[in-house]
Amino acid sequence: MTGIQRAAQGLMVVFGLLMIVFLASVWVDTSDTQFPDDAKALIASAGVALGILVIALSVAGINSGERWAWLALWVLPAFFLTHCLLLGTWIPDGVFAALSVAALMVTRPRYGIAEPVSTAGTSLRPER
Repeated sequence: MTGIQRAAQGLMVVFGLLMIVFLASVWVDTSDTQFPDDAKALIASAGVALGILVIALSVAGINSGERWAWLALWVLPAFFLTHCLLLGTWIPDGVFAALSVAALMVTRPRYGIAEPVSTAGTSLRPER
């Protein structure tokens, strides 16, 4: 894995951590909000679960080159674009969507590209 791919993978881990922090903060919010306590617990637990899944897919899935993990991570730009469209928060969510698409393009699995194999010093003739 190249340095750029490793940085893109780290960016996706940061997005997972941000999801955990921002959505878990709904639970500890003590101000008078429109959410009842059970809704706060559901929002926070779903956010933590989503963040953990994003981190796991980013680390384990990308490292092993699993195409399904890479496809599942497209939830990141979809999540940020949904915020842009529904909430009008183009900054920072539009920036996060663009960064997550760039990170996914850099870390995409590449199939059919063979690694060069060195055959120096080998012979096709059997030993006698």
